[in-house]
Amino acid sequence: MISIKGYIEEITDKKIKCYAQDPHYTAVDTWALAGHGCEVLDDPRALLEIDDNCILFSCCPALPLKDITVGLARPAMIIWDSVVAKSHHGCHNPNSTHVQNMIYNEYDCYRFWDLHYTGLAPFRSDPVVYIPRQVE
Repeated sequence: MISIKGYIEEITDKKIKCYAQDPHYTAVDTWALAGHGCEVLDDPRALLEIDDNCILFSCCPALPLKDITVGLARPAMIIWDSVVAKSHHGCHNPNSTHVQNMIYNEYDCYRFWDLHYTGLAPFRSDPVVYIPRQVE
């Protein structure tokens, strides 16, 4: 997340706001993230920052973030677990019909690596990057 922030700032020559939220963050985590220009927000304030101009990075949320996102915005980039029709990943963040429709109809998918099908992907997940399709 910090690397993505730095890269975007470098290529756009603009300061990028960076927010993080995790109920398990400690004071040390908050301090370390602040040192890299990332502000830690409490729940639910972090959800209110999701908009069409954000990059949403989510790893194993304990809430239905995909469904919440569909109702809030169409982020400029989404990095989270692959959306598949029959999801076996965590019941907290299911791939509902609304989520599938948004992803399949509005976004292109880019994979980080080809480990998912070999069973070697970390955390038994399949993190991918979704970027909105360009309207022609």
